[in-house]
Amino acid sequence: MRWVYLAMLVFILGCRGPLNAPMVTRLPPEDQQQVDDAWRNMLTPVDRLDRTLLLDVLLTGYYYQLGVDRLDMTAVKRVSPYRVVMEIHYDRDEPEFDAFTVAVLSADGREVRHERYSREDVEGRLSHMYLAEAHVQVLVDEEKADRATLTAEQRAELERLRVEAAEWPARKEEIAAATRPAGAR
Repeated sequence: MRWVYLAMLVFILGCRGPLNAPMVTRLPPEDQQQVDDAWRNMLTPVDRLDRTLLLDVLLTGYYYQLGVDRLDMTAVKRVSPYRVVMEIHYDRDEPEFDAFTVAVLSADGREVRHERYSREDVEGRLSHMYLAEAHVQVLVDEEKADRATLTAEQRAELERLRVEAAEWPARKEEIAAATRPAGAR
């Protein structure tokens, strides 16, 4: 049963498509080597790829974010009377400084709120959310299974998941409510 959660976690956190979270995927050395080799191949000689092919390769391989040495990204959202500035900072050589920051600025530019999330914060919350969803599905599947065939360890794990999954709908509602007007249900 545990392999289901691990597979889902690897799939979700290991997705190498466009940013699926405010953090850049850190590649294991062998994958990083493949990316580095691909870049060398694309640029040997430097004009090997025409303009359109270069764009197509960058887009389909996600090379604009995958295996890069450094990525700094800023997104701004106006929410009257505030301006929210979200930044992603990634440096392959300094993993301890990977961060996602959210700053709320007043109309005159003063910072009225600032939150900094480390890689561990972001990946930990993603893991928690996706595993909670997986637990709900596993529970549905297990309910269909013959409980008599489960070992004591499997039944204990199922009960642990049941408790964890029971908390998830309330948290999802809390998350959804956060995007509605304060006090609205």
